[in-house]
Parts: sequence; C-alpha cells; structure tokens
Amino acid sequence: MHTCVSCHNKFEGKYCNHCGEKVISNEDRRISHYLGQFVNTLFSADSKFLKSFWLLFRKPGFLPLAYIKGQRSLYTKPLALYFLANFLFFFISDTDAFSTGLYSHMHYQKYKNLATQITNAKIANDDISLEQLTKLFDISVASNSKLFLILFVVLLSFCLVILYPSRKRYYSDHLTFSLSFMSFILFGIFLALPFIVEFTYLMVYKFTGYASGPDYNGNVFSLILLTLIGLYLYPALKRFYGQSVGLTLTKTFFMTILIFPVLLTYRFILFLVTLAMI
Repeated sequence: MHTCVSCHNKFEGKYCNHCGEKVISNEDRRISHYLGQFVNTLFSADSKFLKSFWLLFRKPGFLPLAYIKGQRSLYTKPLALYFLANFLFFFISDTDAFSTGLYSHMHYQKYKNLATQITNAKIANDDISLEQLTKLFDISVASNSKLFLILFVVLLSFCLVILYPSRKRYYSDHLTFSLSFMSFILFGIFLALPFIVEFTYLMVYKFTGYASGPDYNGNVFSLILLTLIGLYLYPALKRFYGQSVGLTLTKTFFMTILIFPVLLTYRFILFLVTLAMI
C-alpha cells in the first residue's frame, strides 16, 4: 500500500488511482532513466518536437505564425525549440561562424583598429603578453559565442522591426519569428553544413581538378549560407507577414544582406564580453 505524495490517497500499484502520480523507485533516479525520458520525449510518435521539427523545414514561417495566433499546445514553443537547437549546436557542432579568434578581431574585422586599441589596453592593465591573452581569449570565445547566441536573435528581431514597421505588430512577434529562423539556422545549416561544404569541394575537385581543404569561413561557406538563408527566408517572411510577392522578395534581399552587419555587431559585442571575462 502506497500513500500518494501529491494527494495523499491510499492505493496499490505504481500509479495513484486518484491523481495519476507515479511511485518513484530507485530506477527512476538513475541517469539512464532521464536520458531515456529525454529520447522518448523527442522521438515518440506524438512528440511535439517531431511535428515542430518537420514543420520548421516543411513550412517556413508556420510555427511562429501559429504561436502568435494562439496555437500553442500542438507544437514546441519557439523559445523551447531554439534552446534545444542551441543545446545541440553547443555540444555537437564544431562549426562556428559566429565567433572568431583574437587575431582575426585585431587584423581582419571592420573594427580591427578599435579592437587593437582595446586589446593593447587590456595587455597593459593586466600585465599579460599578447600570446597569453590570445590563448585565453580563443578558448573562452568558442564557448561564449554559443552561450550568447540569444543576443544574435535579438539583433535579428531589430532588423525585422525596421523592415516591417507597423503598429499592429508587437515586438514579440518579430522576436518569435527570429527565434524560429535561428532554430532553422542551427538545425538546418550548421549541423549539416560541414557535410554540404565537403560535398561541394568534392564536386569542385571532380570537375575542375582543384583540390583544397574545406574552409568554413571562405567564399564557399558564404555562398552556401546566403543561398540557404535566402531560399528559407522568402517563404518564411511571406507566410508570417503576409505581404505581396514583390515586397517579400525585396525584404528577403535586404534581410539577407543585413545578416552580415548583425553578425559583425554580434562579434564585436562578443569580443568585448569575452575580453572583460578574462
């Protein structure tokens, strides 16, 4: 005979016949049990995640539109889907176009002169060598870039506010779309991109005889990234904002272009934050 910890009902068996609470056993407290529950939640036949994951690719813009319309019980919420994508990106993907090393900040970024001044001041104040600082920075920025990706989402949402000025739209609408779009980028691009780029180089070598190792920050990466973003953004913006084909095409073009200054801004903020944390 068991006493339910929730409703204090007396019952026999594993589940309370009054409220359905389960009797916790030692097996339920093992890490294997939690992992099993996590896998079952994601991939069960009626899983919200599976439906949401499919719709994220099958119908761009549908999930954020359903969310702002109030259809929230059938699908994984945009914020939860983003955090899951970010979790997988953090632990699985070794491709990171969001961050860059200290040397790149000081020599290749648009703000390189300012970055050099700030870095030199850091070296003087902390009495540390450039080599030591570079090593510490490069280790920290790799993890920080994935932890602070929500900032990139916020910056994207500001672009949407500019492109879609309307008193009928709440800022949260743009933020919801940005979360869904970022989930697509993390799920659909960066987890699969190493394979796509590798395939591209194999094809280039086959038809041109040119052999070169994959360069995720090179021209091939940028071309693939822009193409995938544009192809996804158009139907997503069209479905979510409901504007004409011409307007949507124009705004898709500008939104795709705006991603680069957004990325530059994010990298600079990440540079400042990482440097301050060392």
